[in-house]
Formats: sequence, C-alpha cells, structure tokens
Amino acid sequence: MSSPWQRSIAFYVMACVGWLVVIGSWMRYGTFDANEFFAEQRDVYLRHPFTLYAHVMSSGAALIAGPLQLHRRLRERLPYVHRIFGVLYLIAVLCGALTGLALATWAYGGWPARLGFATLAMLWLTTGTIALYQVRQRNIQAHLAWSVRNFALAFAAVTLRVWTPLLDMMPGVDFEMAYGLAAWLSWIPNLWAAELLYPLIAAKQLHPASMPRTRHSEQR
Repeated sequence: MSSPWQRSIAFYVMACVGWLVVIGSWMRYGTFDANEFFAEQRDVYLRHPFTLYAHVMSSGAALIAGPLQLHRRLRERLPYVHRIFGVLYLIAVLCGALTGLALATWAYGGWPARLGFATLAMLWLTTGTIALYQVRQRNIQAHLAWSVRNFALAFAAVTLRVWTPLLDMMPGVDFEMAYGLAAWLSWIPNLWAAELLYPLIAAKQLHPASMPRTRHSEQR
C-alpha cells in the first residue's frame, strides 16, 4: 500500500497534468485560428463555434476546480470557498456535458466515437446531479463517492489525449479506429480506477476533523 506522501504526490501530479492540458487547450483555441482546430473536426467546429468554445471553456474550468474540491485542507480551512467552487464546478459540468453531448453527434470516428462521447457526457451530467443531490441530503460519504466518479469522467479530457496516439501507433489501427476506441477508453478505465481508489480517498477525505456539521450532529 502506498504511503500518504506518495498519494499526495500522485494527487498533485494528476492535478498539474490536468491544469497543463487545460492551459494548452485554452491557448490553442484561444487563438481563434481554424488551423489550430482538430483537423478532422475543423468543418464541424467552424459550423458550431459557440458549442465548441462553451465546451472547451467549461470543461477546462471543471478540470481546474475539481482537484481543489478534493483538497481536504482547503475544505477544512476555507469551507465557504469549497461551497463556492462546488457551485462553479457543477455549472461547468452542466455546460460541459450538454455541449459535449451536442458535439458527440458530430464526432469524428463514426458511431463508435459518437456513442462513446455521448455516453461520457450523459454519465458526467448524471454523476454530477447525484453528487449535488447527496450533498443537499447531507450524505457526505455518498456525495464524495459521486464527486470522485464525476471528476474521473472529467479527467477523460486528459486520458483521451493519451489513448489516441497510443492506439494510433498500434499495427493495423488507423487514426479513425484509434479515435473511436479512445472515445471509450478515455473514461471507462478512469471510472474503474476511481472505484479502486475511493477507499483510500475516503479514508483521508472523511477524517472526522474534516467533516462538516450535519443535521444529526446538530441535534445532539
């Protein structure tokens, strides 16, 4: 089993990788230069620029805010910041999922890619909705579990950029096939990893000192 400092390093590496992907994406699309667009999707992006930029900005915002929401010390010291970022995160998820669902209908890679991205968008929206419901019910453990699953889906923006070139290098796999496979592999292993890692995350996040007051505790 990994030590606490190893888990902390892994957390910060994950966060930094996600933030670097966001910065790179915002810099790329922030030029408003069509030559910088994903070549196979350029015509689609030019026909639907609002959908594209809303998705890029909102999904990036979710990737930035997600690690901050899972940072226990920040939540303990600045609980009001946790609540504000939580609202902003869920707004970003809502916008990112809805625009992602729209973009999925035009995705390069045929029906495998379209179905994969559409499923991702619907699961991202669903897990975010359940996480919100659980926190409003003061069920913090369930809220954390669904939040971890939700961020694992958000991290598909990173893993998509890993799987696509790896699959494209495989013999007999062309880019279209690689992209269609990556549309699924970008998020299914993420969810699997989230389920495996959740006990470790919960052991740290649900430390008694870090738990907010609940109705039950207030009535004691």
